[in-house]
Amino acid sequence: MFSASELHVAVIPIGKVPQEVLLPYYTLITRHRQVELQVLRSFYKEQGKSPFRYLPWKTGSMHFRFLPADMAMQPSLLKDLHFYRKILGIIGICHCPANSNLPQAYAKFEAACRQFPDAFVLRCFAFEPSDEQVGMSTADMPNLMMFPPTLSGLHQLESHAEVVMLDFAAGLLAELEKWMSTASTAMVSMASYADSEAFIGPTSVVEEVHKRLISDEEQTKRRRYGRLRKAMGDVALLAGSPVDADEHYSTAVEMSRPALDFVWAAAALEGRAHSQVMEACVSTGAVRRAISDAGGTPRAPQGDSQDGAAPQQSKTSRGSPFGGAAFWTALRTALMLERDVRALYVDAKITLRRKGGLTMQVEQDLKMARFLVGWGGAGVRSEVSSIVSNMVESVSSSPHALTHDRLLTLTEAAQVLGSVGASRKRALHMWQAIDSARDLKSWLDQSTLQTARKALEPAEDPQGVPEGEEELLRRRKPLGGGVPRHWGFVRTACIEGILTLSTNTRSFADMWDAAARLLSDHYRELPAERQLDLCRYLEHAATHMSAEDKARLFLGPPPLLCLLQAAPPPAHLAPVTMTLHLPASTLETAKSSSPFIYNPFADKDKGGVEEAVVWSAGERINVDLEIWNPTAINFSGERHISRMVLEVAYSPADGQAEPSLMGTDRKIAVWRPSVVSVNMPPQTGPSKVTLGGTPLVKGIYTLVGCKLSWAGVTWLQSWAPRKPRLPWLGQPSARSLHSPDPLPPPTVRLKVVDPLPSLEVRLDTPSTSATLSEADGSPQLSLSSRSSGGATKGGDAAAGSGSGSGSQQQGGSGTPAPYKSASAEVLKPPPLAQVVALKGQILHWQLYCVNRGMLPVGLAVLTAEAGSVKERKRDGAGTVPETPSASRAHAALPPMGPGAYPLECSVRDSALTEALPLQPRERAVVPVIVHAAQVASYITEDEANIDFKLEYMRGTTPAAQDSTAKGESKSDSENNDSSGPSTSSSPRKGEAQQQQQQPGSNLGRRIVVPAHLRLRPSLQVSNIAFCEHQEPIPALPPEQVGDEPSPQQQSHLAAGTGGGVRRVCVLEANVINRTDLAMQVWVGERQQNAEAAWEAIRRHPRPWDRAPPDAEEGPLDARCKLVSGRQHTRVALPVRTSLAESVLSQAMLSRQQRSKGKAPVNRDDVIRQACGELLCRHLALFWRREDLHDPDSQMEGGCLPLSTHAVSLGLTPPAMSLLAPWEIQASLVGCMQPPTGESGPAAAVPRRLRGPGDTGDDGTQQLGAVWGLEVLIGQPLKLQLQVRSQANVDAIVNFSLVGQTYSEVESDAASSDSNVALTGATAGVQLRVAAKSQASHSCAVLFLDEGLYRLHTHPVTATAVQQKSALSVPGQSMDVCSNPLYILVR
Repeated sequence: MFSASELHVAVIPIGKVPQEVLLPYYTLITRHRQVELQVLRSFYKEQGKSPFRYLPWKTGSMHFRFLPADMAMQPSLLKDLHFYRKILGIIGICHCPANSNLPQAYAKFEAACRQFPDAFVLRCFAFEPSDEQVGMSTADMPNLMMFPPTLSGLHQLESHAEVVMLDFAAGLLAELEKWMSTASTAMVSMASYADSEAFIGPTSVVEEVHKRLISDEEQTKRRRYGRLRKAMGDVALLAGSPVDADEHYSTAVEMSRPALDFVWAAAALEGRAHSQVMEACVSTGAVRRAISDAGGTPRAPQGDSQDGAAPQQSKTSRGSPFGGAAFWTALRTALMLERDVRALYVDAKITLRRKGGLTMQVEQDLKMARFLVGWGGAGVRSEVSSIVSNMVESVSSSPHALTHDRLLTLTEAAQVLGSVGASRKRALHMWQAIDSARDLKSWLDQSTLQTARKALEPAEDPQGVPEGEEELLRRRKPLGGGVPRHWGFVRTACIEGILTLSTNTRSFADMWDAAARLLSDHYRELPAERQLDLCRYLEHAATHMSAEDKARLFLGPPPLLCLLQAAPPPAHLAPVTMTLHLPASTLETAKSSSPFIYNPFADKDKGGVEEAVVWSAGERINVDLEIWNPTAINFSGERHISRMVLEVAYSPADGQAEPSLMGTDRKIAVWRPSVVSVNMPPQTGPSKVTLGGTPLVKGIYTLVGCKLSWAGVTWLQSWAPRKPRLPWLGQPSARSLHSPDPLPPPTVRLKVVDPLPSLEVRLDTPSTSATLSEADGSPQLSLSSRSSGGATKGGDAAAGSGSGSGSQQQGGSGTPAPYKSASAEVLKPPPLAQVVALKGQILHWQLYCVNRGMLPVGLAVLTAEAGSVKERKRDGAGTVPETPSASRAHAALPPMGPGAYPLECSVRDSALTEALPLQPRERAVVPVIVHAAQVASYITEDEANIDFKLEYMRGTTPAAQDSTAKGESKSDSENNDSSGPSTSSSPRKGEAQQQQQQPGSNLGRRIVVPAHLRLRPSLQVSNIAFCEHQEPIPALPPEQVGDEPSPQQQSHLAAGTGGGVRRVCVLEANVINRTDLAMQVWVGERQQNAEAAWEAIRRHPRPWDRAPPDAEEGPLDARCKLVSGRQHTRVALPVRTSLAESVLSQAMLSRQQRSKGKAPVNRDDVIRQACGELLCRHLALFWRREDLHDPDSQMEGGCLPLSTHAVSLGLTPPAMSLLAPWEIQASLVGCMQPPTGESGPAAAVPRRLRGPGDTGDDGTQQLGAVWGLEVLIGQPLKLQLQVRSQANVDAIVNFSLVGQTYSEVESDAASSDSNVALTGATAGVQLRVAAKSQASHSCAVLFLDEGLYRLHTHPVTATAVQQKSALSVPGQSMDVCSNPLYILVR
């Protein structure tokens, strides 16, 4: 119906020009199928009053249909009846490089134009002219139009082509007006094919009677005028003026009916229907909506829905505007349009039946059916099927219908049925068309073959490329899409018919397509002998096909391919989204719109399209597929498939232009596949093959199949649907199975981002002395050489080359090549570094980062995620399982469980920061310190895992800012080195500038370097005890004391707060060496991080070092001691007052927190437990190992935590009293007789009685020094008990004085020794002490025997008697600390 408004233009190539050269020129021309009159008006030259009075300049359009030369040269028998079937314009394509003689080429163009006498406008377009051709005179070539030469592509000619085509359309409009102005009856033919008996049949009786009533001259005159009006209506409709056309058609009907010219009357009625539809298109804007809807996004050509995608369509080429949802939606808004069109077609059909014209009746039925399909869609299926059935029946029963008429009728009827979804009826009609074509011996040519070929092509797209332009643009549809797969017999018969027709017409390209389709789709229905015959057809067609036809676009013969998956990139090469403002990046996760946790319709909503796999440009992608040969053809040996590569369809990413060279339209390569050859013997089962390719630019890549080359022919083998395993050829069960059409294979899309830098990361872990050796079945420790875990590099993944029953894998791994580009080889992930060390050992590792890519690394973030230290489990036999394999390399770290402790890891970020930007072939070395600060068990093996995560991306920091940033980064790194259990490096260098240049998220990469630690037992603490050590307090300066101390100063000295003696609590640990190696052991203060601990280990004095002369005397074991393998020793450490006070204050706070809101708890147990935890938090057991005989050996060292349970058990009440003063403190002071003039006695000056290491009366060594007083036997000594209170309430203190022989182990005896005589009130004494004050009590003592004695109070209790704050309650017991007095009696 809409073809009546399209001007037919022939496009003729001049000379012998390759098709691939002409195709871009054809595309440049055919994009101007629709030309708006509003744009055309600037090129239109009005030569007088236009004959088109109602020409819609603002909303109308002119429409063109471009035909190839062979189709345009086919004569149209009804061109006198329908003016639009004439060729009204000619465009010649002259490729100047192939036609050096331009005048001679123009002469050929003129000769070709003489074959089209009806053409109005002639144009010869000359492309790529040389400088000489541009300078020559073209006066004798008036229709020659030269396009300017281009160096960068045809995109520069788009504007020029638009101007030329607008001028061409304006010339045609002017010629149509000229024809309208000069039209006369002399131009009308009265002896056309439409007047012959072959078209209208014999003359009826009514016509004979009418001839006798009216003279022939009068009837002929009426007919001439009626036919002239009908032609004028056709011209007006071609010019884009449907209102003028409707007037001319109405006049033609009125003049043709009385003259009994029923054929022209029916044609005029049909023209009226056309003009009214076109008028509705103009008024509703349907054409413009269809053009904008189709022009916004390019439409891919209609491909084989079962065989994969067809070749891509040019973006500049749009389909017909008379179709599509937008077009018909706008057209339905026209009032009464459907009713008027139906009425006009019914009237035209009734009028035509009075005369005959079966061909014209069939055309009217087809046009009416197509109009109803567009108007009502599938809702008019029954009506359309009825119209088509009646049309086919009338043609079949007509004795005047020729065989080729029946063929065309069946083909067109099938296409209409396919438009409404009647696929079965369409297939049956197409089958009948193939049988009709076989019987057509006298009319067997290429047109017959193409008509029969439509039987196996998909249904027509109403908005696709118009008929004729498919051949011009070489957009042929694949065979097989028109018949369902489960109609195997029908499909086979149709394809066999195409094969027969192509053999008779020597159409080798169609012969190849038909034979290949039979082998690929219907090998189960064909015996082996027929398959071998089809192979010979293929070889014969491949031998005689032209070079252009050997590049096939559709499915070829087996082997068949089934897509399995596109292997995702390895974790260390996968692009991830990095946020520059955060120290670590995370992947973007899409949240589900479903309100449910699990959405069962998620897979269905995807529509068979898998989630895109993200890769980086320039890196190889591996695709897994299955290949099999189910036929009896041998594709091996000399007949093997010489080339098989992956084929992709490329589309730019959102907002991205087509990749081109230097802004030109010369397309660059976007995909570089890996080429393999295949050997497939007959009846070969599925074999898995891995193919690869490299995307070169950013964009979206869709895997459409593989390109195969065999016998010199290359074709695109699309993915076959994956089916269940079926018996192979030759078994009856295989032929009897007819499953419904399988679902198409999923579409695999690859999202390729911009190239990213590639880093190779290697973790260097020097071996330790804890390397395990189990030669004799028992765990032993021995020295071993240095070993390191590093990243290895290999070649690309293997690509398949089919051989035998499968495919031969080729390719392999290569040896590491330094500084080789990552584009040539695939970087292997870092392996799992397995390290054996001693518990508590501080390990120094190095992380080597080498830039193996071609891009610099501008930003990098390195984090260390350390797992937990836990006891290594043993199996039922008591053996330890093997070390985990490298499969744990990218597994998540296990959560912290019971009995597990954190692992400390420190990364020095300054080394990585200073190395940025890391240029290609450069490397950075990052020091790493690992320390298992806690242990799960002292006597069993522990294990732990560490993941080093390096995230990096390409930076844009200018080089000028790098030097400044390096200096800033260096100064910052010196002051702010990493510390703590996990430290990450952040982009410091030029951070502000980089964040301004690249705000938000960016793409980078993440590498995870895993490490597994096996921690062997090193030291074990068997028990911990606390003892007392007394040391002198430096005396006050002379200016404060004076010549003679005052009583206040003597009392101050006796209290130990500024001179005299102070009591120190000594922690003593019994340590067992669990190794076979000698180790240096000591107890020291725990450091904040591993670096500080290592520095303390390195600087701590050795056992053989002499103490400085001015060093204070410490306890006996308070130094570094050397312990042999499997031996034990004792080490001690004085707990200084500052640490003791901190521990005691935290313990009291812990007591309040634990007892709050709960049942009463034992106060002493709570304090003891809290003090033990805090002491373990501040103290540690250090060890060091040095090989003095090997100067090249590295020092090893570490520190272990103390056992909280062991420390808590050693904290006895006397030990707790040594840690720090409590609320009330009672001290015994020995006093001398006061000098003359003093009011009270003066405190005696203490002296050292025993030193560390001295032997006591019981033969044991003294651990700590003892200070006190020295008296003679029988000499009385006055004692003064001083009680100081730090509480905020008054207290009553009850005590008794006890004297006993000295022992390091304090006794709880309540009675004094028999050699100690106490005088005065010494039993049941009660003192009242005011808040924040002190009180004293005096007594005397006399010793009857020599020795070392200890005087202390037992028991000492205190009770609050007055409330001063909410924290104290009257009657509440208070903590009292008693300080003893040591006396040496001589």
